[in-house]
Amino acid sequence: MRVGAMGLAMLAGVAAADLAGQAQDSTPPPAYKRRLIGLPFVSYSPETRWLFGAGGGLQFKWPSAVRDSGTRPSYLLGAVTYTTRGQWSASSGLSLYTPANRWWFFGRVESAYFPLSYYCIGSDAERADSNRMDNRLIKVEAKALRLVAGEFSVGPYYRLHSYFDIAWQDPARITSATPGGSGGVSSGLGLSLQLDARNSAITPTRGHLLLMDYLRNTSLLGSDFDYDYLLIDARLYLPVRRGRDVVALNLYG
Repeated sequence: MRVGAMGLAMLAGVAAADLAGQAQDSTPPPAYKRRLIGLPFVSYSPETRWLFGAGGGLQFKWPSAVRDSGTRPSYLLGAVTYTTRGQWSASSGLSLYTPANRWWFFGRVESAYFPLSYYCIGSDAERADSNRMDNRLIKVEAKALRLVAGEFSVGPYYRLHSYFDIAWQDPARITSATPGGSGGVSSGLGLSLQLDARNSAITPTRGHLLLMDYLRNTSLLGSDFDYDYLLIDARLYLPVRRGRDVVALNLYG
């Protein structure tokens, strides 16, 4: 009888432990908390003199994925800058991941009055040949990538660049035949392919990213110039010092 009682007690203990384990396993993970981040910054360069700016954003997750650790956080960002030479820029961007990262929607809009340096065309151009171009610009780009296998996604990509109100530092060196010498619009539609194995899209500390963008700029989309655009961006993140720091390698072109 004692052996039977002990057996029942042991079975009851095992059953209680099993139920406790099931209860613990069934406890949902904590919901992702939204984060609001802001940061001022100051810089200096000969072209802009002193630059003052501020940037910030809201980091969040898709409403139905707030308890899914596998779904990447989305973010809404904005930034403004102003220089002591009267130059300015304002930009806003959105990166949105749907549950399980099945879709990634990206959009960015920028407007600015900012200098650019033109170094002529050809392999013999030298730094002394530079000619500063003050201009107003508008940039718009958008992507919609679908996850198709593993970490690989693909989708359409659109980009618009518009430059106007051009003022050259040395206008005598810019002929009427110089492409874009008086401004213009580049409008292109194409394809974006991405293999993203980073542990974070915002603050990666390990993993890799391989990105390829192709655009066909054409007058059918309102472009002043017809040309093909190809970008390859490869990044590798290596954690060091037990993950407290990271070495990042980038091939871009």
